[in-house]
Amino acid sequence: MNNYSSTQLILEGLVAIGTIAVAILAIWGDWFRDKFAAPKLVLQLRDTKGNLTSQQDGQGVIYYHLIVQNKRSWAVARGVQVMLEGVWRRAADGSFKADTLAAELPLTWAFPQFSPLNPSVSDRKICDFGCLAEKDRLFKPSLYFYPNNFTGFVGANQAVRYSIRVVAENFNSGKAIVVEVSWDGLWSSDMAEMERHLVVKVMDEKLVGRQA
Repeated sequence: MNNYSSTQLILEGLVAIGTIAVAILAIWGDWFRDKFAAPKLVLQLRDTKGNLTSQQDGQGVIYYHLIVQNKRSWAVARGVQVMLEGVWRRAADGSFKADTLAAELPLTWAFPQFSPLNPSVSDRKICDFGCLAEKDRLFKPSLYFYPNNFTGFVGANQAVRYSIRVVAENFNSGKAIVVEVSWDGLWSSDMAEMERHLVVKVMDEKLVGRQA
């Protein structure tokens, strides 16, 4: 076989491989992009102790945060939001009963006045989860707005579980996390002490709706 024939065979082989690759991408392109080229967002609780600060009137307020981590920093996630998609309240028998949400509700980003509603995330970004103000005596998830029938607040001797998911324009929604907040009604500016009164923890998803 001469050099011309070998070269011709190689070229024909490359053309055939290219044709097959184009056909595969036409059929499975979305799967390949989602698997290897799309951002990979992971949502987690930043810490369980919270961050104590003061309001303008000097009253204390504790903020709790979530972290949105992009595991593929080279693939920027566009139009990212963290959504509250479910709420369960603890009933008298210790089980958790689902409350009705008319629609998923977006949580605020840290310092929302300086952050767009749907930012792009290449590395990581902090999201507000909720806060407990000393004078209000009520834990509130950090939402941009509260529907009139929203019941997902935590008062003294109450517990609520929140299902939260991160979404983006170019990311298929990841697994939701479930965060439980329970409070015995006591307040302390000592954060180590306060962590025993207001307990914030990530739950095993299998336990949602079951007894504590």
